[in-house]
Amino acid sequence: MDNKINNIIEDEIKIEGSGDSKERAISNALTQIQKKIMAKTKKIILRIEPVEVEAITLQKKIATEHFLFFLFPRKTVQYSVELKVKVRINYLTIIENDFLVEEKSKNKFPDFLKQLGRN
Repeated sequence: MDNKINNIIEDEIKIEGSGDSKERAISNALTQIQKKIMAKTKKIILRIEPVEVEAITLQKKIATEHFLFFLFPRKTVQYSVELKVKVRINYLTIIENDFLVEEKSKNKFPDFLKQLGRN
């Protein structure tokens, strides 16, 4: 009998992230991998491994802000990314039949009730 209970599948997901730097935008996107995988499956996951990352859109938005409409101009930068990630998921497949069933009764008659029944 084969006792191996883990399996490996591959899946593709799309994730998005934004931030005030390139690194933060990508990091925010990558943190969504686990959330999206957990939402898709009810399996017991051992490992989620990104195998391939493809950029769908990479944007840099620059906005100029002013204090009181014309004083102290400053530029703000906002990065946003959309990525397609191919992941390898290692998960457990445990079937109810795999468990050894042992039943115990917790409601036992006290000894004095057993003795009453004998008389």
